[in-house]
Amino acid sequence: MEPTYVELNPPVSLSRLGVSTMAADAFSDQPTAFRLMPSLSYTGTRDYGDNPYELYRTYITTDVDW
Repeated sequence: MEPTYVELNPPVSLSRLGVSTMAADAFSDQPTAFRLMPSLSYTGTRDYGDNPYELYRTYITTDVDW
């Protein structure tokens, strides 16, 4: 018998893009480079031009060369 797959994702909400949470290994009042890639969690499906999108790409950079 083949397995049954169930989708448990909630319905997509139509709201503006925003960062809901971030987890990182470096927290400081001063500019600090991350040692590990931070984890970001987003909400929303529309950009600031009100265009609908479901996937976003994030670029994180520093000005420090190791």
